[in-house]
Amino acid sequence: MKQMQKTSTLKSQPSEWFIIVEQKQEGPFKIGDLKRDPRFTPDTLVWRKGFTEWTPARFVPELQDLFKDGNTSPKDGDTSPNVQDPDRTNLSPGQAILILQQDPYPFLLWLLLFLLIVLYTLYQIYEP
Repeated sequence: MKQMQKTSTLKSQPSEWFIIVEQKQEGPFKIGDLKRDPRFTPDTLVWRKGFTEWTPARFVPELQDLFKDGNTSPKDGDTSPNVQDPDRTNLSPGQAILILQQDPYPFLLWLLLFLLIVLYTLYQIYEP
C-alpha cells in the first residue's frame, strides 16, 4: 500500500528540467518556465531525472507542445529558412541533422577567373 502512494506522488509531481545554455547547465525549470525562456529552442539540450543522456528538446515528447505555437525564434545569426524535412521525423533521440549552406560567392569568383583565363588564352592564340 505504501508503494502505491509513493508511485502516485512521483507521477503527480511536476517534472524538473535542466537545460544547457551557452555550454552551462541551468535549472531546474518547470515546463512553464521553459516556455517563457527565450533561450529555450527545439535544439536546446534538456535532461531530467530518468534520462540517460542530454537530448535536444525537439525529441522529447513532453516538450514538443511548447514548439507548436511557432514561438521558436532562430538563434542569433541564423538566417536560414525553416525547412521542413520529412526525414527528421524518423530520427531517434540523440540524433540530429546538420544542414550546411555554402555561399555561392567564391564559386562565382572562380568561374569568372576561369573564363578570363580561357578568353585570354583564346585571344593569344588568335591574335592577328
